Amino acid sequence: MTLTSPANGATLPQGSQIFLRASASIAVSIVSRVDFYLDGVLIRGGSVTQSPYNLAHNVTAAVGAHTLFARAVASDGTTTVDSATAAF
Repeated sequence: MTLTSPANGATLPQGSQIFLRASASIAVSIVSRVDFYLDGVLIRGGSVTQSPYNLAHNVTAAVGAHTLFARAVASDGTTTVDSATAAF
């Protein structure tokens, strides 16, 4: 599981649309979905069930540093995560 966009340390325009992208594979199972989070909260509409695992999101978070992460969930319940810090 790799969060490929945005890059760690990216500065993103507050109030604009950003694109989150992840590549996901789990060795012992099939990926059933990837969930995208902002500061620990699932982004509305943030579960993607088909590859490519991409999501457009309108940034409404306060100006400052934020943590984005993607979590791959396998059909057997196994999960794996990757994260990035971005500033808005």
